[in-house]
Amino acid sequence: MPKAKAPFSPESAHVNLMRALTALAPARIVGKADACDVQARTDHIRAVYHVAIRYLEQLVQDTTDHLPGRIDCGKADLILWDGST
Repeated sequence: MPKAKAPFSPESAHVNLMRALTALAPARIVGKADACDVQARTDHIRAVYHVAIRYLEQLVQDTTDHLPGRIDCGKADLILWDGST
């Protein structure tokens, strides 16, 4: 029997975001940056971006899940994403 999925909590999503960001400290660049420094910084930015997008996806999904049935969730989803950029 499959395990029941825990209900979504915006608070727990926020805690998970903070934990993930804390674990993603950027490497320090000492002196002039070289190709390895630039690649490490690029990897860091990409990782932070993915963590932030996952958090936003969870919040947008939670918001649309709580909309009344007569509202177009697709349009609401676009409005929420547009508002975040």
